Formats: sequence, C-alpha cells, structure tokens
Amino acid sequence: MKLKIFIILVLIMIAGGFIWNWYVFNPKNLDFPEDIDHLKYKVYWTILPLGEVLIDINENYQYEGNKAILIEANLKTTGIADKLLKLRGKIQTVVDDEKLLPMVYKEVINRAGEKKESKTLIYEQDKKRLYVGSETYILPSNTYDPLSLIYFLKNKKLSVGNIYELNINSNQSNYRVTFNIIEKVQVKNHSLLILKGKSERRIGEKARHRTSFNIYLDADTNIPVLIKAFTALGPIRIKLLKKVL
Repeated sequence: MKLKIFIILVLIMIAGGFIWNWYVFNPKNLDFPEDIDHLKYKVYWTILPLGEVLIDINENYQYEGNKAILIEANLKTTGIADKLLKLRGKIQTVVDDEKLLPMVYKEVINRAGEKKESKTLIYEQDKKRLYVGSETYILPSNTYDPLSLIYFLKNKKLSVGNIYELNINSNQSNYRVTFNIIEKVQVKNHSLLILKGKSERRIGEKARHRTSFNIYLDADTNIPVLIKAFTALGPIRIKLLKKVL
C-alpha cells in the first residue's frame, strides 16, 4: 500500500513538472522587453532554476578615446544551485562601434570557498589574434563572444528563411554557429522570430562538441526572450523576465 502511494506521488510530481515546464516555457507565456538596454534573464537546467543574469548595454561608452559599446552582465546562482555553488560573476565586453565586433572581454568569477578568478581577453580582429595574458590564440575572421552576439542580433536585419553563419569565441575555444529563422508568429500582440541553429567547436579542421538551440526573438527589437539549448548535460533554458529591479 505504501509503495503504491509512493508511486502515485512520484507520478503526480512528474506530471506536475511537465505541466509547469509547458506553462513556463510556452511561447504564449513569454515576457517581452520593456527596456532593451537593461535585460534580466532566469536560467534553468531542465526545470530547475540555476540563476539569474542582468545585462546592461551602454551605447555611449568611451574606449581609448573612441566611441564604443559596453555590454555588462552580472550573474548569480539562485535556489538550490546557490546553496551548492554560491557563484557570483561579472562579465564585460567592449564592442567596436562600427564593426560591432568585440575588442576587450573581462571576466571576474567568485565561488564560495575558492579564490576569485579573473581574466582579460584582448581581440585583434584584423590580425585574427586573441591575447590572454602571455598566451596567444588564433581566431577565425570576425569573431564574436556570447555578449557581443546579443548586440549583433539586436542590430541585424533578420528574415525568415535566411541562413546565417558566425564565429564565436568562448573560454578561448572557437565555435562555428549556424542558424536560420524558421518562422514568424504572433504572440500577445507581439511578433516572435523563431531561430533554430547549432554550434560546433572547431578543433583543427574538424568540428566537435555540437550543441543545438532554439531562440525566440522579439521581432521588434531582436532581443532574445527565450533560449533553449540542448547540450550533453541536458537542456538549458534562459528566459527573459519582464521586470528589471
């Protein structure tokens, strides 16, 4: 009898998880940006909340006397993840005002009980070089990082049916990202562009570590309102929150 009750409870919890997952990540229940220069996202692994990311975009930044764009992300773990990891981080990317390519990337990560980690990356896009301290890495042409990719999308005219290919650098590894806009749908008096793509890590001439993803963009601003990434560690979802406090 007790085993039967336990099984019933487990099935109810699983069903509840599926219903909650369907509701939270259903395109009909998405929030849309109120301030495109100040964005807040909640990060989930499967249906479990991992943390939050606050992104600020400053289009009036000065870098070495020249106009540039500063994109800053502050991140933190929440809930159970915060009890296990207690992670806080700050990431900054300085983007060329004309080419919209990253010039400088700075990252500071704090984990409870561990020494603070920090690094600075200097891009020389014309020479296809990336400098991290005393180390030098080869870059493909016109390489973005994850933050500058958001700004690229924000300023790119995207059309249904078109295929796009980009180079991304993350953690000193180069990735080839290809995607296309598969459709445009109407939700909550807003239009959504649905982007489907994949990323492949470049190792020599071969591509490895493939990840597929779907991104839902607010068609008026090209701001991502929902990202679904299907990784080897399970699905990662990043959802825009309406209010930025």
